[in-house]
Amino acid sequence: PTALRMLEEFVELKAGDAIVHTGGNSSTGKYILQLAKNRGIRCISVIRDRPAAERRAIEKELVEFGADVVVTADELGDAVRSWPHGRPKLGMDCVGGQTTLEVAKVLAKDAVLVVYGGMSRQPLQIPPGSLIFDNITVKGFWLTGGYAQMKHGSRAKELLVDRVIALFRQKILKPAQVEC
Repeated sequence: PTALRMLEEFVELKAGDAIVHTGGNSSTGKYILQLAKNRGIRCISVIRDRPAAERRAIEKELVEFGADVVVTADELGDAVRSWPHGRPKLGMDCVGGQTTLEVAKVLAKDAVLVVYGGMSRQPLQIPPGSLIFDNITVKGFWLTGGYAQMKHGSRAKELLVDRVIALFRQKILKPAQVEC
């Protein structure tokens, strides 16, 4: 539900548009990739740095889920500059700190950055130029609290869960295996 709502509620995305998301190897990250792939949306998936063999395995899995590019936050700027699909219209960040800074710097003009977590436990870092010159918007997202704000409250929650179940039945989504 988190991945579905973030992809649908903040930016009107169409096939060929680009997004970037942190926490690429998380369950939400894997669902973002599957949903975006189904819609023809290009994905840049940001992961933490790790040993080469582990990274290659994660990259392979994320590409199978739908990532076009898998990078660390430090590699993100160079990857977007050399990427032929344009700057991302939507960024989704669950990390915070320096990672948020790197994501904000690569977003397209008038893009939206959705913050839905703070795994680094560091304050968000947003470059002023992204706000002033690129006019990006930063939004917070909390799935559970959002239901109270939805027009139909608990009924909206039921409908969203029904949609997610249908996506699994249609084999658009497959369970994302993660280590705890």
